[in-house]
Amino acid sequence: MRPIRPYRDDAFVFLGPQAGPAENVLISRLAQAFTEVPTVKRAYLARVASSAQAEPRVMLCIVPDGGPSKSVLADVARTFARLFNTETFLDIMFLEEERVESDLRRVCSPFYDRTA
Repeated sequence: MRPIRPYRDDAFVFLGPQAGPAENVLISRLAQAFTEVPTVKRAYLARVASSAQAEPRVMLCIVPDGGPSKSVLADVARTFARLFNTETFLDIMFLEEERVESDLRRVCSPFYDRTA
C-alpha cells in the first residue's frame, strides 16, 4: 500500500467528473459504503490538474463532517482494492473549505450526498 500523504486542497484545478464503466462500479460501491459512515457528507470522483503533475489525475474528493478520518481512508482503500489491482492507486483529498468544494461543484456533481 502506498503511504498516505496530505494534499493541499488549493493546489489543484478541478477539470470535471471521471466517468467510465470501472468508475461507475467504484462510485456505486463507495456510495453504498458511505451510507454507513456518518462522517462523510459528500463525495466526488473528479479529474484534477496540478502544476506538480504533467497529466491530470483522478481523485476522490470527500467533504467530511468534522475533518479527515483515517477510518474513512481505510474503508475507501478496502473498497478500491477489491476492484483494482495492487499497482493501481487512488488519490484522496478531504475538502475542508467551502470555497474549494464550490470550485469543484462548478464542474462536477457529487456521486454521494448524505444531505440529499
